[in-house]
Amino acid sequence: MQRTKTKSRDESILPLPLAKSYDAPQDFSIFESTEPMLNYFGDIVKYFKSSKASITSVHINIQSVTRVTIDSIIYLLAIMRHAEQGKSLIIGGNFPANSLITQHIVDSGFLKHVDLRIPLAHKASSDCFQITTGTLVEARLAGLVCDYCYQKLGITTKDCKFLLPMLNELMKNTLHHAYEKKGALVNIKEWYLFVENASDCLKFTFLDTGNGIPSTVSKQVKEHIIDALTASKDSEYLHSVFRGDFRSAIKKPGRGNGLPEIYSRCKEGAIQNLKVISGKGFFGYNGNNDIVTELACAPLEGTLFYWEVSKAQYRKVI
Repeated sequence: MQRTKTKSRDESILPLPLAKSYDAPQDFSIFESTEPMLNYFGDIVKYFKSSKASITSVHINIQSVTRVTIDSIIYLLAIMRHAEQGKSLIIGGNFPANSLITQHIVDSGFLKHVDLRIPLAHKASSDCFQITTGTLVEARLAGLVCDYCYQKLGITTKDCKFLLPMLNELMKNTLHHAYEKKGALVNIKEWYLFVENASDCLKFTFLDTGNGIPSTVSKQVKEHIIDALTASKDSEYLHSVFRGDFRSAIKKPGRGNGLPEIYSRCKEGAIQNLKVISGKGFFGYNGNNDIVTELACAPLEGTLFYWEVSKAQYRKVI
């Protein structure tokens, strides 16, 4: 996985001699192995931001991983993008020894975002909506994603009206949130989207690379004071946003309503297994209860979403 400041967006994957190597946790999944993975990525991002990073290469070693989920692949792509910002960095890496796991990475569309100089025998074969990225609200693309989902669910637009506004809202958040503070994962407001067609559901992963929800919500004066004096909990701010307690930090009419709407869809059962990580906060909904957890690890820079849409809810009884 090689990226440099001076090259184009698509770079190459190849071994890098004399590179600083980072051995990945065996469970290469942010949502399933959250704290080890965020510490792993946090070390890499910290190194990129250090002055030493301008004179060396980084090697991402995932050869020994036993599981990969696409949330981690998307976040890795965003980190590669970060390496292009301001420094001539080279990122190299390898693929898992397990051929099935490598196939899963290839199927996700990962290779469309890098330039493979060492040929792989694997070819994309699975039925999924491959990783795509953008910087704007791309209504046409959101429509294509919805068309794909409707086809897999065997329904029409009127049966699942919430999906298109939801995707547009997440894209809009990336574009309009007050991500003006320094330290965002990348200097460009970007989003990444992936949809997997599993046997029983559609699995969505969405990454917003801005500063993250906890640092961009509109807070009261007393909360800013508390943040300055104590270790504020990102998870509480994240939970509050989904409950609708906070306005959007950009203070524009109509903003700040999207995430509570997503939460209400969870409670209605239209979407399942919602999981969100931003900063050191985790919020999820398991069908009955809110799950609010403060993570004891490096923060996730940006906001990472995962949710499912069950196929069973659309199957008609004959």
